[in-house]
This record gives sequence, structure tokens and C-alpha cells, in this order.
Amino acid sequence: MSRVADRERVGDAAPAARGIMVVEGRSVESRVPIIAPEARPTGVPESAAPPVREAIAHVARVYPLLRDVAIVCDADRCTLTGLILPPTGKAYLAQRQEMLVGGLAALLSEEGYAMAGPPQLDEIDDNTFRLHASLTMKRNG
Repeated sequence: MSRVADRERVGDAAPAARGIMVVEGRSVESRVPIIAPEARPTGVPESAAPPVREAIAHVARVYPLLRDVAIVCDADRCTLTGLILPPTGKAYLAQRQEMLVGGLAALLSEEGYAMAGPPQLDEIDDNTFRLHASLTMKRNG
């Protein structure tokens, strides 16, 4: 019994439960893709903001190895996330390498987004990665 509990003990009665309860658990990765609603930043005309759904569909079509693709925007800054599963062969590895060293940035540029640096990879399981890429909306003109 802790010293605090000893000090709060009255006679032989057990002390009242006090303090902080710590609950531990594992986070659960979503296996369901999150489709962001169309991003229309405040003050930006609808025609000037790139369509999010079309960009997500384009990424998914060109890079099927990137699963659960999502783009979430706030004003003119966006974040692209996706899941990269373990490689299944040499072709998969080649496509993954091409995507990471410039292919994804080029594809997103076609959709009206600029990557603000290289994508970040967090290993969430053995050879399984969560990709994060910071994006900005390209200015027209």
C-alpha cells in the first residue's frame, strides 16, 4: 500500500479510491479509406481550388500499391496520407521507388498540388509504412 493510502486510512477501513487511473491500449489503424470532402478554402474561388476527389482517384489509379489514400486540406495547405504494404516482388519495389523519388510529386503537380518536401514514411508494422506528404495548392497565374 502506498504512503498516501496509509495517511488516508482511518482505523482499519480501506482507503477510498483516489488518484489517477491509467488505461493502456493499442491504437487501431483504419482499413477503410477516408475520402475527404471537396476542399474549398475560405477566400479562394471554387474554380481555383484543385478537386480533392479527383486527385485521390488519380493517385489510387497510378499507384495501386498506395492504399487508403486521403487528402485533407486546411486553407491552402494539405496532407496526403496512405498505406504502403510489404513488397510483393521486383515490379512492386520498382514502382514504390519511382513513386517516392518524384513520381508522386509529379502526379500531384498535374492535379494542382505542390509537395513541400519529400514524403515521410513511418513504419507501422514489419515492412508496412504510413506515408505522409505535406502539400500546398499551386497558385494559378
